[in-house]
Amino acid sequence: MTDTLVIDPRAWASLSAEATAALPRETGGILLGHLTPGTMHVSQALTVPDARATRVRYRRDVDEATDLLKERLAHDETGLLGYLGEWHTHPLPVGPSPSDERAIRHLAADGDHDVALLVVALTRRGWRAHCCLAMPDGHITPITFTPPGEPT
Repeated sequence: MTDTLVIDPRAWASLSAEATAALPRETGGILLGHLTPGTMHVSQALTVPDARATRVRYRRDVDEATDLLKERLAHDETGLLGYLGEWHTHPLPVGPSPSDERAIRHLAADGDHDVALLVVALTRRGWRAHCCLAMPDGHITPITFTPPGEPT
């Protein structure tokens, strides 16, 4: 079972910049990368804008996310790149909401595979990440998030 999510420094920088630019609204997107035993390695955090996002709501456009995913996978020369999960921001210092958990459970069940959720919340000290993993059976468990520059 996956118990850790590690993010590439460039993906974290991109995600953080998008999060800051969207303030005071939420934003988000999809996480791409590869798996090794016990670890999800995020190499890309792609933004899927929501023109109707507010301070308390972000909804990812399914068609836009699907098109973006297909485009990135088509250009992957390694054969390792895949969909790992979702990310979005909270402009307040709170982790995943009940509606976030419902949505990620639904994605895991529909896809019949584990799906990560990375919620990046704004605190007085900057962005803080909360990470969990949803399984197809509906179970959600917290997983360790390893920020760039920290050992795995």
